Amino acid sequence: SGAIGFAAHPFEKRICDKFRKYEWKKTEVNDFDGIEIWNYLSEWIGKMKPKLNGIFMVIFPTLFIRKPFREILNWWDKLNIEGKRKSAIGSVDAHTEHMKKFGIKFKFLRHRTLYKSIRTNLLVEDHKDLNEENLLAAMKNGNSYIVNYMTGNPFNFFAGISGKNGNNAILGEEITFSEDLKFYFRLPKIAKVSLFKDGKKVAYKRDEKGAFEINGKGNYRLEITRFGSGWIYTNNIFVV
Repeated sequence: SGAIGFAAHPFEKRICDKFRKYEWKKTEVNDFDGIEIWNYLSEWIGKMKPKLNGIFMVIFPTLFIRKPFREILNWWDKLNIEGKRKSAIGSVDAHTEHMKKFGIKFKFLRHRTLYKSIRTNLLVEDHKDLNEENLLAAMKNGNSYIVNYMTGNPFNFFAGISGKNGNNAILGEEITFSEDLKFYFRLPKIAKVSLFKDGKKVAYKRDEKGAFEINGKGNYRLEITRFGSGWIYTNNIFVV
């Protein structure tokens, strides 16, 4: 009772047949609460070719973590366009691995390294306790955003839609359309901020703060990158 469920790494890629895929095969089955749109381990393994880049990937694993797979983002957008309203999370899928080389045992993909990368940051109102119930509710409702801390710390990040007369919404919320609505953002550093409406990129800016005009009803979210790498991916705000 009270549990929530997410489809973990629903699509995967491999350049080496040695590593099997763990995908969400039946995409028509979608009675879950949300989708894991970015999985560190899934992306890392997908780029591993032991004889070609194996040692380098073991020593510098985070250099190979770039962006969520577009196939996953497209599926997530599709479900939301259909009105099923699925939230998104990101995670590291931590599994410390061991390897023996030249008679020496090595540990890689250490937890302390992984936990400095992809996280899901939750938005909980000040007057609410940080308890299990409220944290799970924030995850389920999409009051959150996914961030790769290796690309940058999102300190003081803000994203939300607001208009006149106190009409506003944070990530995961619904807001009634009006001509004055804008999607505001604030970042600690200059980055490329792309606005997506119903899964399609409709505008972008390179700045540390700004706003996009909302031109109609739809599902709006942001994808933010720095130096070509994924940084912040927000959940949708639903303009109705």
